Amino acid sequence: MVKVATYFAMAFGAFVFWQTMDKVHVWIALHQDEKKERLEREAEIRKMRQELLQQASENDRLPSILRSMDKDKRKLIMVVLSLALVFSLAKSFDNHESDLASKESLWDLYERWRSHHTVSHGLEEKKK
Repeated sequence: MVKVATYFAMAFGAFVFWQTMDKVHVWIALHQDEKKERLEREAEIRKMRQELLQQASENDRLPSILRSMDKDKRKLIMVVLSLALVFSLAKSFDNHESDLASKESLWDLYERWRSHHTVSHGLEEKKK
């Protein structure tokens, strides 16, 4: 009886061991395939990145012009472009001293300012 129980336990243990090893083998094989696919995708991405960087360097003419200039000329160009940007951003609407003369002209100034800056407040503030 003990020999039969031992034999049964050993057979069951071997069965469990082989089933577990089969699952581990399948899991390892799947992860190896996933790793291989991931590495292939990363290699493809690196290749495309290199091609794009090469195309960008071939098409990049303005920085090469700027690199050929000396530092003083580059600084001057940057200052001029910055000032042009500031002046374009600072463009504003006309207001005069007469806009502050009465309450109605002040509200007209406010409405012009609001429409210029696209601020959407209700006109109920005017009634207050």
